Amino acid sequence: MFKLSFKDWPILTKTSHFVKENGGIILLGFLVVSVIITVFLLGIITGKNAFKTEPILLEGVTPVDNLLLQANITSLNKTAENSENGTYVASSKGKMYYPVNCGAANNLKKENRIYFQTAIEAETAGYKRSTACP
Repeated sequence: MFKLSFKDWPILTKTSHFVKENGGIILLGFLVVSVIITVFLLGIITGKNAFKTEPILLEGVTPVDNLLLQANITSLNKTAENSENGTYVASSKGKMYYPVNCGAANNLKKENRIYFQTAIEAETAGYKRSTACP
């Protein structure tokens, strides 16, 4: 019959002594890791449900109103494209608008420039004011 002992495997002897000497610390470490994993998983499970939001329903707004708003934005874009004496300018390829006297506005290609009379017109058309110029 074949018999193994810890003396045949020195690593088992060392491991056995380590566990006997540090059993309390090992158990405490295992408990801490288990608690951390449990809290993490509970956070993931509850977070999925906690951040679900219901869609926002606007009273008095119908899909037809949305289409009219889109039509107004489109007409504002076309009006702005035809006038080159506006106070604000944007690129048809970009998302930002600038005052016409802003140095950054000079970097816009002339063929892509869209002019607006007011900042409200530019924002209604979907552009955001650049922070490059005050």
